[in-house]
Amino acid sequence: MNTRGAFTHSRLYTLLARAFMPPQAGTALCAPNEIALLGLTLPKEAKALTAVWRGDGDLASVYRRLFIGPARPRVDAYESCYRDAERRLAGPWAAQVAALYAEEGLAVEGLLPDHIAAELAFMAHLAAQEEAAASVGDEEEARRYRDAQAAFLRDHLLVWGPTFCRRLAREAEHPFYAALARRLAAWLEEEAERFGLRRADAGPPAYPVAVKARLCTLCGVCAEACTPGALRLRWADGEAQLYLVSEACTGCRLCAEVCPFKALRLGEQPTAG
Repeated sequence: MNTRGAFTHSRLYTLLARAFMPPQAGTALCAPNEIALLGLTLPKEAKALTAVWRGDGDLASVYRRLFIGPARPRVDAYESCYRDAERRLAGPWAAQVAALYAEEGLAVEGLLPDHIAAELAFMAHLAAQEEAAASVGDEEEARRYRDAQAAFLRDHLLVWGPTFCRRLAREAEHPFYAALARRLAAWLEEEAERFGLRRADAGPPAYPVAVKARLCTLCGVCAEACTPGALRLRWADGEAQLYLVSEACTGCRLCAEVCPFKALRLGEQPTAG
């Protein structure tokens, strides 16, 4: 059986995970051939990427400003921050992924378990296990690990990863992280397509038709997750309001899926306002 696909997926997830780890001066994040595998070899980024694989010390300070802060990070790198209305760390999603890691005999050191690097590394592990099972002809075990990859993408990475990528692309001050945001976003799209997760598992299109006022906190998670920009937060008469551009809505259901409080009601036709 051909296992090249699973091996390549594991390798790419490993490189993406490594790229989101805190850089250390004098230690290369990626070798030149690995940069090529990541797909980050655009000519305008060549100088910056060369610095990355040579262990550019300045990249560490860029990383701190982006993901650590001095006060708050410009870009949160933890799943909990995207699924909690108050952007709090170590929410229940961190416990969920930690439990999944433990089932595989894995644990995270130095980071909370729902850090982007940890979740990408877990996907690398699952793909590697798929490859190992398939290489000895154990298709049942290989299928189990493929299903585990699909479930983890559906329940975790695809819920918050695209929003993380958009924020990183907007805030990145270094070409490496700007390119990395684009590459990860494209890769998550490819993975959603590979596993049929784009909307095949969600049923027919369903549109936001009402907001349950007693549940909605106007946290903006749904608007951040809305790829076509159909849901937006706006200010009117000194108050925040959730606004739907109905003609832009695709009925993908993602807004309702990511809402921490299940405040959106869906229907067959969108209602603006």
